[in-house]
Amino acid sequence: MSIQKISLTVSPYILAVCLSSQGWAKGLDTLQADGQKAPAANAPLPGGAPTPASDTVPAGSSAIQPAIQTVPPGTSVAASTVDRLYLASSFSWINLSGSKGDWVTGTTADIEAGYRFLTVLQKFDLFGTFRYRPTEALVQQDNREYRAIVETYLFGANGRMALNSKIAVNASAELGMSQTHLNSNDSLPTIDQSLEKSGVDLNLGGGVSYLVLEKFAVGGKLTLGTGAYKSVQLGVDLRFML
Repeated sequence: MSIQKISLTVSPYILAVCLSSQGWAKGLDTLQADGQKAPAANAPLPGGAPTPASDTVPAGSSAIQPAIQTVPPGTSVAASTVDRLYLASSFSWINLSGSKGDWVTGTTADIEAGYRFLTVLQKFDLFGTFRYRPTEALVQQDNREYRAIVETYLFGANGRMALNSKIAVNASAELGMSQTHLNSNDSLPTIDQSLEKSGVDLNLGGGVSYLVLEKFAVGGKLTLGTGAYKSVQLGVDLRFML
């Protein structure tokens, strides 16, 4: 084959390679120029404010922190230390009299239960109460003597105010019914029906209690009653918290 034919065969290929290399180089130059024109990710916005990055969090004292409430050391939330339920019993001297006859009384013992339903300012507690008080008496009427049992059922409220962790003052108001059962003390079996009666009684009282143990308090109380029977009761109160 002659050199002229070889040159004619190879020349188109050489020309194609040259053209493609020039286009590739021009494409690189175009991409580089476009990359220089693109704005930086953190380039400042018009007005001088920097563009915030989506994956950054402000640092320093201006960062938003969740509000946390703390309790100063050595302090605690106050709570009532009084138990909700209590049982009490008192041993008292009592002077009780009815509307007729001469009444002689001595001592009595009663039973009381209370339920706390209100606390104010962590110092004042209010209880709903029930108290049962049986009282034995000797009654003289028209030269006859009777042995009487007066049963009193009282419902009311008892307020307790703590002076400190051990001492508290108490006040009560009660309303209820009293009924009398008579037995003759002489040879005659009949009784005077006018002495055996029932009626409404109102009792007001107050006292002081001292917490001896965690669940046990001892105190004194004075109660005055009026209504179907007049009474004065002074004694020692024993209270068990439940």
